[in-house]
Amino acid sequence: MKNKNTETNLNSNTEETRHFSITKTLTDLFSKLSFLNPFATSFSNFESFELSIEQEDINGECFTQSEKFTTKFMNKYSHEEVLEMFEKHKVIKQLKKKNIHPRLQIETSERYSHELVISEMIESKPENALVRLIVSPQPKFFPEIKHKTIRNLEVGDQLFRDELMNKIKILDIKWLSIQNTKSHFTKNKPQYPGQKFPGLGLLRKMYFIILEFSMSDGISGLPMHFHNAIFSKGSTFVNPCFQGWFESLQEDLAQEIEEHGLARVSWAIFLGGLRDKDHNLVLWEPEEMLFGMSETVKEYFNSKKYIKLFQQNKYSRGNYIDWKAVEKDIPTKAF
Repeated sequence: MKNKNTETNLNSNTEETRHFSITKTLTDLFSKLSFLNPFATSFSNFESFELSIEQEDINGECFTQSEKFTTKFMNKYSHEEVLEMFEKHKVIKQLKKKNIHPRLQIETSERYSHELVISEMIESKPENALVRLIVSPQPKFFPEIKHKTIRNLEVGDQLFRDELMNKIKILDIKWLSIQNTKSHFTKNKPQYPGQKFPGLGLLRKMYFIILEFSMSDGISGLPMHFHNAIFSKGSTFVNPCFQGWFESLQEDLAQEIEEHGLARVSWAIFLGGLRDKDHNLVLWEPEEMLFGMSETVKEYFNSKKYIKLFQQNKYSRGNYIDWKAVEKDIPTKAF
């Protein structure tokens, strides 16, 4: 029998729990979007935050749980335990401060992916969710989820294979979007590639929540856009050669970012405006970033071998933005 979705109203004083099943297989969708993992991840613009389910919510004043609910998120956590995790990390309280009244939905019917959605409307469209997280139910050894790119032939990828192969278990984020559907883009909150709405400032908190859910060595994903990688504080590219290139790219574009803003620069890269010193097109083709707290992961990133390869690849390529090529296509809300 298929597992069912459970939805809980976190604000109502009356019992309102709904069940539905997602019939479309998400696995097929993600296989097509694997390289577009904005971690395929649609990370948003991130301001600072503090969030929480208040204690009376946990005690049942503001939500109820269906007695028929028997599935476990990530094969471990009951609906109540998921709510308690968000209480621990202070998520709902901040949403309420923004006049957002959230509902929590959990979908566990798919074998290879579990989904967690926080939204304001019953059965709202996925693209209108405040938070939408889709993950593998269980962590895996990193080689099982590492995307195959041409750079896998580089010495940096070989370092990972030598040092971490089958030593760490990582949770693969298939999809993560975070957005404030009640907000609007402004000069202080410009539109970045991949955004329909401004962000909520939840990315780093979501990392810690996901990491705690998974009890793994870390979480991984591909940053879809240049700004996604910049905003992913605490995450590092597994390949030291790519990390070196990325940091040198930031330095090359520092003046562009200061003059035009990060949003417009990210749009320019997305639209094909990035060039090297010889005026050749440079594409944003990211590798995996890893957010991890285990000693094994920390030792890898702090190792002499990683640092040496990073330093060897951290040099200017003379990258710049060809604004004439892309200016007309950048949205006005990118300011």
